[in-house]
Amino acid sequence: MIPEALTYAHNSANIHITGGTYRKRKLVKNAARWMLGHLLGIKQANHITLMIHLVNAYQDSGYYGSVLWEDRNLKPREFNMELCNHLNDRMLYKILAHEAIHIKQYVVGDLKDLARSADYSKWKNELVQFEGRGKVPYRELPWEKEAFAYQSIILKEWQLAHGYKFKRNGGELYNV
Repeated sequence: MIPEALTYAHNSANIHITGGTYRKRKLVKNAARWMLGHLLGIKQANHITLMIHLVNAYQDSGYYGSVLWEDRNLKPREFNMELCNHLNDRMLYKILAHEAIHIKQYVVGDLKDLARSADYSKWKNELVQFEGRGKVPYRELPWEKEAFAYQSIILKEWQLAHGYKFKRNGGELYNV
């Protein structure tokens, strides 16, 4: 455990979780709070409202998670996240880290949706087409490249801060 890293969890982000078991909701809430504090800093994390839904609907779809802003498209503070409940713990927390990185991208203004139904977003003031003809493939979207590059790092830092390990078979989370 890294005691100084535990301070990232000392924020007052408004986090609510639906679905899953009581244990899973509690761990996901604590992990989300820490990840937001780590990525945004405690001061900015204090102003975040996050509703996380642990859903079973996408079990065979290849879809693992998403996050959408709910209040405004310029530096939003309210978010709605879906995470697949059927994933093993290792994958679930990696997807949580991935989606938390997207929250950071929105909050600091790196990522801006022009409108919810539009085919374009702005990434660091550059227009990027993500839907329709001429679109950039999902894995090549700059915000996805960043999230994929850092999701495992954030997950590992969270594990180290709390002394968590994943069992080799099944990826179940436990505290050392």
